[in-house]
Amino acid sequence: MNKIRILFLGLAVLAISGCSLLPGEEGYMAPPLITPNPPAISAKAVTLGDIVVEFSVQATCTSTEVSYITMPIDGVLSDFPRIQGDFTRRGQKLGTIDTTHYEVVLMQAQLAVAQATRDLQSARQSGQEVLTKAAEIVLREAEIHLDDVQATFDACGLESPINGTVNYQNRDIGKGDYVKEGTLLYRILDITQLRLEFLDPDPEGALAKNFIAGERVTISTSVKGEERLIAGEVLQAPDLYTDVTDNDTQTQRLRRTVVFTFDEDDSTLFFFNQSYSVSKIVKERRNTLLVPRMAINTHQDRTFVYVLEENGLYVERDVLTGETDGRNVEILSGLIQDEMVVVSK
Repeated sequence: MNKIRILFLGLAVLAISGCSLLPGEEGYMAPPLITPNPPAISAKAVTLGDIVVEFSVQATCTSTEVSYITMPIDGVLSDFPRIQGDFTRRGQKLGTIDTTHYEVVLMQAQLAVAQATRDLQSARQSGQEVLTKAAEIVLREAEIHLDDVQATFDACGLESPINGTVNYQNRDIGKGDYVKEGTLLYRILDITQLRLEFLDPDPEGALAKNFIAGERVTISTSVKGEERLIAGEVLQAPDLYTDVTDNDTQTQRLRRTVVFTFDEDDSTLFFFNQSYSVSKIVKERRNTLLVPRMAINTHQDRTFVYVLEENGLYVERDVLTGETDGRNVEILSGLIQDEMVVVSK
């Protein structure tokens, strides 16, 4: 019985001693205390700069005038230069047709008119009215035929009827080929007065109202992977063109057109049915206080920023904002130049 008591007493002492650590043991048994890093704060200085607010719309190029150059007659192309993309002037020769056959036809038509003229003179001298009337009819028909042959002969020069850019050239034919009458050879666009179409989702013309005749605009396009900016002027304010339905939303939108003028050297950068970005400056603010857009915070009717102080703390401060270009915001009051505002925390 005494042995049992001694055993229970020993177990109790062992249990009590196991619940406490000896000096130096706590560091080995407990995990290390981890101190969290303070949140990273990024701040930017209030600077002086410019705000340029632009309006932009995607538009598709159409033309105020299109000229289709077709083969006027059956014949052989004696010259058909590759000029797609080139700017041409009115009357400029685009190619030529072998006129050997038509030179003979023209000469025969001229001889026929000359013979009919002599026959009419002889009929009049004979005094026979019937012969005279018949000779007059023959001469009139010969002259009509000559005019037709002459017009066909003149058309063999394939001249450009307008100033414009050769937007299309038939690549299936070339110099020396026999081509049937009516075959399309070239398409020329007169885009010194450029017409662009864009979709306006507002029936009242919210987008259209941004274009006013006489205002300057900029059109951007890509040339060999590089952006080109072309300055122009609104010649004619947008007007309603037609209604279209958005297949995704089944909502009606208005297709509007606006006409611009550009230098001839720039007109070669425009192509039929190609999309362009048209922009114009709506507002400009020069030498004004700016902060990054990410620094602006709003809550209910408040607009405020966090100003980073020298001690590393940041405090809220209400500000009055002005224009924005999407990246920076104009500050009208509440901040001074070179103060630091928090843009992320």
